[in-house]
Amino acid sequence: MSDLSHWKFATDFTGEEAAALAVGLDPAQPNYVRTFSKPIYERMERHFEAAKRLHLEEDVQQWERPPLLPQSDVFESVELQLWAGSQEEDDGAFFSKWLLDDKLSGFEAQRFTRKEVARWFSAVGVQSSYSFDSNQIDAKSKLEKPLGTTERNTLLTIIAVLAKEAKISIDPPGKSAGYIAGLTDAFGASVSKRAIEDHLKKIPDALATRMK
Repeated sequence: MSDLSHWKFATDFTGEEAAALAVGLDPAQPNYVRTFSKPIYERMERHFEAAKRLHLEEDVQQWERPPLLPQSDVFESVELQLWAGSQEEDDGAFFSKWLLDDKLSGFEAQRFTRKEVARWFSAVGVQSSYSFDSNQIDAKSKLEKPLGTTERNTLLTIIAVLAKEAKISIDPPGKSAGYIAGLTDAFGASVSKRAIEDHLKKIPDALATRMK
């Protein structure tokens, strides 16, 4: 699966971008191939067309249309929500013409807010690989913040205490790191000797802040 973290800065998406992200693909990558996101793309397009039909005025309903989807399942673009919410008479007239112009109101020309994409996926019960929910992104960012100095020193102190109780010498770090790396291999969660050694070297300074 592609690294999609840089998309958290996007406030809105094309239908193609949303469909690709939903299946874990990055549409910004040069090797991206649309075929893989086509089923979701087509479903989004059908639901957008249903949203357009829902907002058509009676005097421009000139063709036989299939039954509308439930209100909760329609997929509305930024432009569609903007014009549909307008109370101005002139805007209403323009909106009718806009809806009937495939070039202007076609799905491929629309953009969808992050909130609307998240709402639609939830409404239709489709599990997206990428979270469009801003609240979830903010929460994840908070969880992934780097360790502060105090927290790091606390963890290193805990390691030192546990090592002492287990009678594992952490000095010299290089020799101890090799032994601990072997233990992680046996446990089934391997950590490299170098990574362990780097952390062990920080323990003396961490203890110094606790044992003044």
